[in-house]
Amino acid sequence: MTGNEVAVPGNKGAVPFESNRSLLDEYKECQKALAYWKDRKEHVVEKLLLALGDGNEVAAIDGREVLTHRGKDTVNESRLKKDHPDIWEAYQKEAEGTVLDKRLLKLARPDIWDEYQVKETRVKWDG
Repeated sequence: MTGNEVAVPGNKGAVPFESNRSLLDEYKECQKALAYWKDRKEHVVEKLLLALGDGNEVAAIDGREVLTHRGKDTVNESRLKKDHPDIWEAYQKEAEGTVLDKRLLKLARPDIWDEYQVKETRVKWDG
């Protein structure tokens, strides 16, 4: 074994991979491109939601639904716990460990529910 090889249990030694540098470079470029397009998609979704307007859940073109933005029946629990530990504690229940009683939170604190509710946006556009 040379100084550059890595010993892996159950492996006979590191496989020489020099001939695959271009594939590794391509992989790295793909990672960068994915990050760019993910950011771009988030930016476009933000613009679509601004165009949809507050309180609206559905947009249509020629009577066909092309965009929906609806709340799911859950909240961002980690953010709620961080921002409002007192509310987090107040709405705990025992059920195979301690969990947030979402039903009670939704009924008793609709303001908190609305602020922390997880939203799902779907674009149904094929041009």
